[in-house]
Amino acid sequence: MIRFDQAIDDFQRARAQASLQKIGARLRGQPIDLLSFDDVAERLQVTGKAAGGQRPIPLTSIVGSVGRYNDFTRTFLPRLKSDAQRWASVKVAGAAGILPPIAVYQIGDAYFVLDGNHRVSIARQQGVTHIDAVITVVRTRVPMAPDDDPDTLIVKTEHARFLADTRLDAARPEADVRVSAAGQYAHLENLIEVHRYFLEEREERAVGDREAVTRWYDEAYLPVVEVIREQGILRYFPGRTEADFYVWIATHQAQLRNELGWQVAPEVAAANLMQTMPAPRKPWRQRMAAWLRNRFGKNQPSMAPQGSWARERVAGRYSGQLFADLLAPIQASGEHREALAQAVRLAQCESSRVFGLYVAEGEAAEGIAAPQLEAEVAAFYDYCRAAGVEGHLTQEEGPWLKTVCRRAPLADLVVVGAAARLALVKNGALAALLQESPRPLLLVPGTHRPIRRVLLFYDGSAQAREALFAATYMAEQWGVELVALTGETSDGQTHRRDVQAYMELHELEVPMETAEGEWQQAVTLAAERHQSDLVVMGCPPHGARAGGRAAEAAALAVLLRACDRPLLVCT
Repeated sequence: MIRFDQAIDDFQRARAQASLQKIGARLRGQPIDLLSFDDVAERLQVTGKAAGGQRPIPLTSIVGSVGRYNDFTRTFLPRLKSDAQRWASVKVAGAAGILPPIAVYQIGDAYFVLDGNHRVSIARQQGVTHIDAVITVVRTRVPMAPDDDPDTLIVKTEHARFLADTRLDAARPEADVRVSAAGQYAHLENLIEVHRYFLEEREERAVGDREAVTRWYDEAYLPVVEVIREQGILRYFPGRTEADFYVWIATHQAQLRNELGWQVAPEVAAANLMQTMPAPRKPWRQRMAAWLRNRFGKNQPSMAPQGSWARERVAGRYSGQLFADLLAPIQASGEHREALAQAVRLAQCESSRVFGLYVAEGEAAEGIAAPQLEAEVAAFYDYCRAAGVEGHLTQEEGPWLKTVCRRAPLADLVVVGAAARLALVKNGALAALLQESPRPLLLVPGTHRPIRRVLLFYDGSAQAREALFAATYMAEQWGVELVALTGETSDGQTHRRDVQAYMELHELEVPMETAEGEWQQAVTLAAERHQSDLVVMGCPPHGARAGGRAAEAAALAVLLRACDRPLLVCT
């Protein structure tokens, strides 16, 4: 038996511990208060109650009280001096074994004391893990966890209000639109209204609330979530949710659309957004493993696409559209017709879009007359419309190279015309373009042509594997005639076996030749011999890799001067 005076001493020690806990909580900036059941129930929106029976429940899952949430800490230490007599009486009665089970409300996995706060306090002081309870299950729109803090409850409050307003949980019970930060649901509601607006504009009718919500979820939300899952974004950002990234990607997508006038695809907006976000630092074991692989690992040939562009476009590759968006830079000089024409021809093969980028530099920008600019814009749209291709044109001022490379990640291919191609070679800027462009380059000579025959030059580099990936796609999807020209390895062997294995994987029979002598001359002669309309290759060529980008650019410049075919270079 416990004497009453002993119980009073235990109370004093527990209350002193509560005071220390309060001081520590202030230093850490962490709350120690119990949660109010009424406040939580109002926030999470009660939808019903039901008897839950009697059973033992974990003491650590009891997070609040119905009426006495100010009298105890979160760990049920007593806070009021006036509570000593009551607390000690309950402890003495509990030792005699005459106390009934406590009564609790259950919300999700959390419990709130309806009757028995002192019993919970004493049980926790005694190190007990479970306590018998008569349970009333309270159903809410949003569940609750025992470790939810006030900030989390604010987010869940907004979640419950969002579901009440949209009734998404009734229309799509499987929908998971949890977010990690307050304020996100206001953005979701705005995005639903934006989607409703475009639906009404397109279909010329009013769209009701239920239809607007369900079509937003099916047509706007889920496609972006699929991109998030395919790219594995969440594994780099623990604690964030799919709905978080949907809001960020959709907002970024809208910003790009307003800025450029282009409808940027979700996967492109996602990749562009990820480039602006600081990636979390990897654990040291992963960093060490990566360093060891780079330092001592052997470079084994692989049939999988190696470069970042190929990895990003694998999904498009197998859905039948590798080059969905083409970027065609247009200079104020007007010497860009062949680039636009070649881009349009390729867009016709792919059913893709052409994004014209009208770039005016320095004094040229100041000297452009409004009628001249209007004529250029009109000519662009007339040309695309006549070809049956969707085209969008945006205008920017600034350095041509910097502007093009900044916009390149929003497309799948950059089409460079003859004037720009010549200027890049003459002013030595080709190396910078190869270094900065995150997308393949289609370098067009003075004439453009329909693409019926393609020459692939393959030398085994990572960029050449991207070229192999692209050329195989063209053969499968466009039905072009493909010829492969393979370079030699350092030991005199060719890369024919790699190409042959890849073609067999895709059930293609492709004529193959081995390059002899200087690779630039071999490519030029092979393109003429086979009357190729396009040369596809990786950069750098095998022999120029040791010299860096300058050597690569110099080697490529030799080919550009000699070969009069469009050249698709995977950078």
